[in-house]
Amino acid sequence: MGHVTALRLFLILALAMVGSAVADAHDGSAHPPGLSEAAQLSNVSPASGTGPLTGWLHVLYGDAPPGWTPGGTSGYVLLDDQGEATELLVPEDVLRAAGGRRAVNGRHMSVVGQSLVRSSEMGGPMPLLGVQALQPTERQTLGALAEQRAVAGPQPWVTILCRFADEPAVTPRTQAWFESLLLGSATAPGLDHYWRQVSYGNVNLTGSVVVGWYTLPQPRSYYVYGSPLQLDHSRAASDCTAVADADVYFPGFVGINLAFNDNLDCCAWGGSWTLTRDGQSRTYRMTWLPPWGYENQGPVAHEMGHGFGLPHSSGPYSATYDSGWDVMSGIWLDCPPYDPSYGCVGTHTISYHKDILGWIPAAQRYVAAAGTSQTITLERLGQPTTSNYLMAKIPIAGSTTNFYTVEVRRFAGYDVNVPGEAVVIHKVDTTRSDRDAQVVDPDGNGDPNDAGAMWLPGETFFDSPNGISVSVVGQTATGFQVTVANGVSTALYTLTVSPVPTNGRITASGISCGTGATGDCTEAVASGTSVVLAASPATGYRLGAWSGCQSVSGALCTVQMTQARTVAVTFNRIFYTLTVSPAPTNGSITTRCRARKRAAARLPIPDPSLFQAGPGSVPWPHQRH
Repeated sequence: MGHVTALRLFLILALAMVGSAVADAHDGSAHPPGLSEAAQLSNVSPASGTGPLTGWLHVLYGDAPPGWTPGGTSGYVLLDDQGEATELLVPEDVLRAAGGRRAVNGRHMSVVGQSLVRSSEMGGPMPLLGVQALQPTERQTLGALAEQRAVAGPQPWVTILCRFADEPAVTPRTQAWFESLLLGSATAPGLDHYWRQVSYGNVNLTGSVVVGWYTLPQPRSYYVYGSPLQLDHSRAASDCTAVADADVYFPGFVGINLAFNDNLDCCAWGGSWTLTRDGQSRTYRMTWLPPWGYENQGPVAHEMGHGFGLPHSSGPYSATYDSGWDVMSGIWLDCPPYDPSYGCVGTHTISYHKDILGWIPAAQRYVAAAGTSQTITLERLGQPTTSNYLMAKIPIAGSTTNFYTVEVRRFAGYDVNVPGEAVVIHKVDTTRSDRDAQVVDPDGNGDPNDAGAMWLPGETFFDSPNGISVSVVGQTATGFQVTVANGVSTALYTLTVSPVPTNGRITASGISCGTGATGDCTEAVASGTSVVLAASPATGYRLGAWSGCQSVSGALCTVQMTQARTVAVTFNRIFYTLTVSPAPTNGSITTRCRARKRAAARLPIPDPSLFQAGPGSVPWPHQRH
């Protein structure tokens, strides 16, 4: 990472440690939706009633650098036809009734609610409204969010470089540097190259431009103010686009990156916004980027992902940025290494996100119908090389909003730094306010990037109440074979290790049997699962022979669980030959062993001082010294 980027991150981390707005330590945990601290803490009181408001509803996501307190947030803004912004507090039940976040984002909505007043110590750039009901109007969405389902073809973004009026000489990066970051399509990590690979060639940034630097009409304090500091998204978007209006025909773009020359509030921001420019009111994908954000490719990709309509994903815990499997979660978890020019580079996004953007062909999406069990081959999600399935989707109890996704991650392309090579399962609820997809991590240890979240051959995930199972039954050069069952009572067969090894141990998924093991010598295994058992001799012993295996490769025994099976292994004592050579001619070598030879042969642990005297050789058990 470059010295400038490292310095900026250092300064931000230092500010995070001494920020007066911080009440307690925070590890990046998820917040209640809310752009302002008053909204997040519900530190508000009802005011006079408010009739229905109408306007364009936008979901915004704020993402902080590593170590910042708090870690980030998300919330809702309604922009009326005059461009006035109101922050909305939307309860989960109201959001679910409206169809979830994606159903309302970028839509013209009628909102019924009650005005809220912040406590006296908390300010904010927008009035607050507690929402009681959401209803779409008949007005058509114009611009980039007119079709939420698919994002395809050229996606031209204009990146506008804006300096605060009180910092006109501060220019963190040149226009050419931004052009290389955003428009470089030939090699990684340019964002055009990135989105082409992540979308399987479905989208590109052709037609994108970078303009600026421009000087804003007001100082930073006009756009970032309050206690704690908060970005006024409306002022920043209005003025930064206005200073570039003479050079930009905005209706020719689907997205706008606003890059500033100093830090904003806590965060880099991504989402959408409605603007009237060049005689047209349109909804644009929008980002608000501070220097620490755009000096790393990953955060820019992350915020553009929000612009494309993607939420965060995460593990099944309270943290938003804990998953190294997705650019829309723990960007920093996959770094180092850093790109020398563009810092921390993002990974691929998950299959659920690619699917909702229309990037996974129907022929490569397996949907497990109720009452079926099917073995399929899944191809890796990053840089696939075959036409095998890219994802499996398993509806839960027939739901269209609750389901599992199954995908394969391997070290390829932008996935070169993912936590491991394995099958990864997410549980999805599309009506959540954020983090729709959460990694299935049965060990519950708070880390969705360790072995507990990586499914390998011989392992099976069960959702027994719903009759769902995913068994990894094999591995290919670029993927894995899995058996997916939905609503099927899966037969279980018992795998037994018997007799219990006394001079070594056997281990497998759910098996730890023998010397130095936990004593778990049986395991119920789903029918059809391939299980690999490993033998480990105790010191002084070597592997003897397996029994009960379908195939053996050295210390590994493979069984196919088409019936109950019993496996055994023997371990043999290691013997070495002790030789007296040449035989002495003018004397003899003697030990007590000559008189006790028969008795010594019966000792379970022979006395190392006993050995055969005279010329010749005898076998004798190996001893540690």
